[in-house]
Amino acid sequence: MSDPHSPSETPLAKLLNSILMLGAPAFLLAMLGLTGFFFVAGIGKGGKKDEAAPDQAAAAPAAAAAPAAGGAAAPAPAPAAVAAAGGKPEGVSDEFWNVGKSTFATCAACHGPDGKGLQAGPAKMAPSMEKSPLLLGDPEKPILVVLKGIAKENMDFMGIMAGLGAGLNDEQIAA
Repeated sequence: MSDPHSPSETPLAKLLNSILMLGAPAFLLAMLGLTGFFFVAGIGKGGKKDEAAPDQAAAAPAAAAAPAAGGAAAPAPAPAAVAAAGGKPEGVSDEFWNVGKSTFATCAACHGPDGKGLQAGPAKMAPSMEKSPLLLGDPEKPILVVLKGIAKENMDFMGIMAGLGAGLNDEQIAA
């Protein structure tokens, strides 16, 4: 005798079961793929990619070295501009400079070679460090951010910055 509580397997039930078991995962994978494609393509910003960014990055060292209006000397270039230009500041040993360059490469992976953040689809990988109130305020805060990490301040970049204290020694942080 059959169990009266078990559902009967009609041909229609078998067909619907097959459609749901195969169709739902396929639909979810397709939607996930489309979302990733549109995110990387930057469709969220009107479908236009920022093609001026490489030109701006190349012009940053030249702009930093140009004198300011009125004939006054421009302020000292940012470390990112010096590193991008390949110049070593005076009074810095070759050994310390090389430590700084390798440490800078870690930062530039997300913040970009100019410190303005790398574009990743419609958002940036990390915030711009240019004119950052966090970096220009208390001189201990940037060191704490490097050591301990930080969560998002706003929604114009992706993710959080993980603390790098375990991977950097004092010399690397100072560089």
